[in-house]
Amino acid sequence: LALKPQRAIEKSIQHTLAIIQDIFEQGKRDHTIRCNADSSHMALMFLAFLQGGQLSARARGGKKTFGQMTKAMLETLKAEA
Repeated sequence: LALKPQRAIEKSIQHTLAIIQDIFEQGKRDHTIRCNADSSHMALMFLAFLQGGQLSARARGGKKTFGQMTKAMLETLKAEA
């Protein structure tokens, strides 16, 4: 039986959030990500950033703008060496 579209989207988002949360947890453990907040909250914030960033970049410069935004976000999260 196929999932209803809304349920399929919810399931996809939950799966994506779980993957991102795992990445934050691993980064906190191995000290490659600077993150004091709960990993589940960070995952939600990061996914929201990606979704909003895509919309904003479309309105303001496309791929180049999205690349610049993403680079800035990753630099913010990167732990000091």
